[in-house]
Amino acid sequence: MTADQSKIYEVLVAIPLAPARMIAQKARVGRELTYVVLGQLENLGLVERSTQGKIILFRAKNPRTIKKLVEEKEEEASSAHKAYQDIIGNLVSDYNMNHGKPFIRFYEGLDGLQKTYEHILKHAKTVYVIRSLFDYEHAEIRSAVVAQLEAQAKKGIRSYVISPKLDHMGSEKVTHNMTRNITRKVVPKEKLTLPSQIVIYNNTVSITSMKKEIITTVIENDDIAQTFKKLFDYLWESEV
Repeated sequence: MTADQSKIYEVLVAIPLAPARMIAQKARVGRELTYVVLGQLENLGLVERSTQGKIILFRAKNPRTIKKLVEEKEEEASSAHKAYQDIIGNLVSDYNMNHGKPFIRFYEGLDGLQKTYEHILKHAKTVYVIRSLFDYEHAEIRSAVVAQLEAQAKKGIRSYVISPKLDHMGSEKVTHNMTRNITRKVVPKEKLTLPSQIVIYNNTVSITSMKKEIITTVIENDDIAQTFKKLFDYLWESEV
């Protein structure tokens, strides 16, 4: 409650039934403002009115009503926060896209990578990946990557991956995995062992560091995404 609402409600709690004139005097609030505040307290369910002849009298409802009011406000705030979380990403993304500003987010841990994967499943048709071999050293990341590739295949999402050669890989420079919709270019490990994985799709670039701690930086911007895509194309077409 506001300061004026609190003062007037406290006065009403201390007296059984009173006209606005008396309430204004005891609360030391102007009479006109007292009428306004009494109306506000009625709307909050904390005050009720009755009449004696032509005189309107006011009285407080049980103070326990305040607890119910607080709980309702907390529930409203929680719902508003959830609604905010659900839409803020798209709103900021649309705003930045229309105003030419990149939308940048940072995440720590595996959660950031999962958020990128969820976004890909909702919005992407084609994904371009420059792989970091350090994903192979993290069991959780390796498991998440496998699950994501399965999910992308079910959604018909096409993946192009530039991957440093691991010992179990064959000698082919370009390989196709038809069941997972993956085309992979294999390059010498000593030439392209990166501490971070780069994922490019639509107008988005997601960079996840994997060598030490897992930190994901997501950038949504057409120019930046096109720049990374051209670098990807250069690596794909060159004899690395």
